[in-house]
Amino acid sequence: MPQVDTVTDQKVDYICAECGYGVALVTPPPACPMCHGSEWERPLWRPFTSLDEYRARFEPPETELLGSKTAVVV
Repeated sequence: MPQVDTVTDQKVDYICAECGYGVALVTPPPACPMCHGSEWERPLWRPFTSLDEYRARFEPPETELLGSKTAVVV
């Protein structure tokens, strides 16, 4: 099994500065496969993004009772 240097061979997220296309690679590609842009940025670290996405997808929305009908609060 080949040795892997976890410090230098770690995949990193990159986002195309022109169109927002995202990749996870060891080094950024020379050109974006979507728009052919050549500028890449590192995304902001957002530790709770996945938790927010989970809640939005799987938790039921809050409801309020209005008379005899139930309304969804947005």
